[in-house]
Amino acid sequence: TKLSVTSVSNHTWNSMRTKVTYLLGRGHRQIGYIRNSQPTSICTQCYLGFLNAMEQYHLKVEEKYIYDVYPSIEGACSCMKGLLDKGIELPSALVSNSDIIAIGAMKAFREYGIRVPEQVSIIGADNIMSGMVCVPQLTTCEVYAKDIGKWAVKLLCDRIENPASPVIRLRIDTTIVERDSVCDYADHVPYQRG
Repeated sequence: TKLSVTSVSNHTWNSMRTKVTYLLGRGHRQIGYIRNSQPTSICTQCYLGFLNAMEQYHLKVEEKYIYDVYPSIEGACSCMKGLLDKGIELPSALVSNSDIIAIGAMKAFREYGIRVPEQVSIIGADNIMSGMVCVPQLTTCEVYAKDIGKWAVKLLCDRIENPASPVIRLRIDTTIVERDSVCDYADHVPYQRG
């Protein structure tokens, strides 16, 4: 049940569409997803947005390219190493709903000699500082946290002044922060299991 409350957040569906569109623009059509193994409602909305974007572009979602990992850098790394040990295939590009998860996966790839972005491109979600210091730097999305905070305060003040005012749900779109973890598909070298 959704509560009827005023809120400000990112538009998760549009964020996923933005990421899939960006990867398509770089030539990728085989796109997988790294998701939180302990999903919150936002994680679920992100995944549904990913499925919607893939359907919108008539791209096949292959279950073998959907990976569940623990939501921490070390947890995601450990889970991804476990999946790699089982011999998973990798798509040309991966989308994640969290920079933490993406960074953890990149750490596992590096330990297994899988080159990002040459063998697998990866895009994060929330532009955390760690994304700028990992190697390669993580392509991600700007979530405009300060703007969300400003709008939340404004809407709260408006609500205090006018308690009977209508419920407002403000969704802020994200934009791509282009760094080094995504390459053009033309430069992609398929990952071959050892």
